[in-house]
Amino acid sequence: MHVGRPLIRGFRALVFAVACTGVTAALHFAAGGHRFDPLHLAAAVAAVTAAAVPLGKRQRGPLGLLAACIAAQSVLHVWFTLASGHLAHLDPGLTMTGVHLLAAAVTALWLARGDAALAALADLLTLFAAPALALLLAAA
Repeated sequence: MHVGRPLIRGFRALVFAVACTGVTAALHFAAGGHRFDPLHLAAAVAAVTAAAVPLGKRQRGPLGLLAACIAAQSVLHVWFTLASGHLAHLDPGLTMTGVHLLAAAVTALWLARGDAALAALADLLTLFAAPALALLLAAA
């Protein structure tokens, strides 16, 4: 799959951002019961997407995605803590750090499998689309 193409890279970055932001927001909501302003969520998705686009030039394995997910979780933790006004939780503590690391690991594995599936689908489409296009052009 040509993951470096701008459209595919942007799509992959958006999926990464939505997954990381969604998981982090859900965990913060579960931990504190604070609902987030949709504009804060949209800004977080936009910021993570912008940061992820340059990293999407090639497929990353689970470890590369784990590092990116940990970084995103860390930044999003600060973002959501500041947005909620609970500055006492800016220092996450051991339990919250553990939950963030576990969430990052699960998200990284989930994204790695999804990225591999997307690559396989793109390869299959490329494999079958070229002969089908040749047949259509020959018939025309």
